[in-house]
Amino acid sequence: MPAPLTESYWAADSGTPLLDTSVAQLLRDAATAVPDRLALIDAVPDPALRRTWTYAEFLAVAERVARALRSRYSRGDRVAIYAPNCAEWLIVQHGVSLAGMVLVPVNPAYRHAELEYVLSQSRAAVVIHAEPDGDHHRTAVEPCHGELAGARPKREKCPDLRLVHPSHQTRSRSGFDGPHSNGVSSPSMCSTSPTPAG
Repeated sequence: MPAPLTESYWAADSGTPLLDTSVAQLLRDAATAVPDRLALIDAVPDPALRRTWTYAEFLAVAERVARALRSRYSRGDRVAIYAPNCAEWLIVQHGVSLAGMVLVPVNPAYRHAELEYVLSQSRAAVVIHAEPDGDHHRTAVEPCHGELAGARPKREKCPDLRLVHPSHQTRSRSGFDGPHSNGVSSPSMCSTSPTPAG
């Protein structure tokens, strides 16, 4: 018969040292060690539309996202992403990390009230979203644009939200463009020339 458990505790395994690094540094290390190795495939259903990035290309485009974010926001700001799984999601994720900001992933199936709640609770400064691909997505995002454009007298629900960026996903060699908001175009956030797959 096993001995009775007397405490709920498991001592840490100190046999393997912890890495004192960050996700951003791991990407930089990989781009230095194996720059031409395949890092990312945008596995869309149509093979002709698939795009790939090497580690060097992936780092370069993530750094562009980081620079765009740092030009408008500060370290520690929260960046929400409201999009389905796609290559751009990963690029934004690593760009946020490189910028020293906090990523707030939002379920792309959320309706407006749910999106508004997450943005308010997280105190997100910006939400980057995919092009609306259905009525629920459009009705969730468009009120945020209207609120920022002054369609409502006060931004009481999301007081920290300063900008909404469509990611403008494309299935071309250029990756995705942006940010754009309220009819004002700003420098490309994520323009690159990934290698076409196949």
